[in-house]
Amino acid sequence: MSEKKHYWPDGTEVTDEAIEQLADTFENADLDDGTWKPVRVGRPTLSGGRGESPRISVRVAPDVLERAKTRAEHEGRKLSDVARELIERYAG
Repeated sequence: MSEKKHYWPDGTEVTDEAIEQLADTFENADLDDGTWKPVRVGRPTLSGGRGESPRISVRVAPDVLERAKTRAEHEGRKLSDVARELIERYAG
């Protein structure tokens, strides 16, 4: 069984030698920890403020999920956006 190959964004293969070179570069770099800034990853909050938006989880029958996915895709929408809209409407 062969190992899975990985590639850089430019399409070249990631080699063990390249990984070692990167590790050496960072190990030997004079990095001032005071200049590092945290970077937030993921979607922005729905409130526009700081922190995370609350999440909920619901269970539905498989056929309902498939119909909802199909309709959302047909409308060019994400299922999470549809669910969010329905909950907002219900909450008033």
